[in-house]
Amino acid sequence: MSLLKNYVIRVDRYEPHLSHLPQHTLCTGIPGIHFFTCSDGISLRLKRYRGGGREPVILSHCIGVSSLMYSLTTIETNLLEFLFE
Repeated sequence: MSLLKNYVIRVDRYEPHLSHLPQHTLCTGIPGIHFFTCSDGISLRLKRYRGGGREPVILSHCIGVSSLMYSLTTIETNLLEFLFE
């Protein structure tokens, strides 16, 4: 249990705005945000990170999932940072 004590908290003390996991700052710079409306009337938002000198890569998350899943700051190198290099 001693290995988990840094990650396990009591429910009666849970404060969702406080992080209990070590985090790092993204190494990708600030993304460009682009809003647009498709021909069917659906509004979408595109985040663009300009990294590396290679061709663009599009990452699309599933319904009910946030695009933040690609930029987790609780792991050493996330998918966004890996592709950004």
